[in-house]
Amino acid sequence: ELALTKRLMASLNNISTLLISSELGSFDERLSRTLAVIASALDIDAVSIWQIDYDDDNERYSVMLYQWLDSGMPKNTSTVRLIKKVYREEYERWFESMCKNKPFSIGIDTSKVDKEFLEQQGLFSLYSLPIHIDGTLWGYLELGDAKELSVFNEQQVSLLKMYAQLITLSIRERMKLKEK
Repeated sequence: ELALTKRLMASLNNISTLLISSELGSFDERLSRTLAVIASALDIDAVSIWQIDYDDDNERYSVMLYQWLDSGMPKNTSTVRLIKKVYREEYERWFESMCKNKPFSIGIDTSKVDKEFLEQQGLFSLYSLPIHIDGTLWGYLELGDAKELSVFNEQQVSLLKMYAQLITLSIRERMKLKEK
């Protein structure tokens, strides 16, 4: 447990440094490797960072900024998840949880949300953690597993929440640098 905590903490520090130093959303191999460390420490198959956005009709969608998959490191994946594709009430429940800063977990057997996306990525379940910037939901950190519903113990969940917080701070810093 201590070794796992140390590995995760080192990854957290790496990821926040890399997010501050890289152009937000641009491919960075070091960042992918860091996401890989987190995936390996938690024994899961995918880790990604998504940003939520709105189209001209004010419909929500999310864009994948960074991803690591155990099947390989994609270069500049600009996967877009359109909300229209998912069942509205399930999505609203997910969005509400995210706004309230609560983690959200879905499995291919238990939910109709993004079943197509899960199957396409070869994943069985997804676990999402919100990233808030200036009090509003900016995006989410997503962990995926190909074998079973991602269930994390309390210590891992608190580490992951800390991770989401560090990402939040890094993105905020990145945005400040951009404004200057």
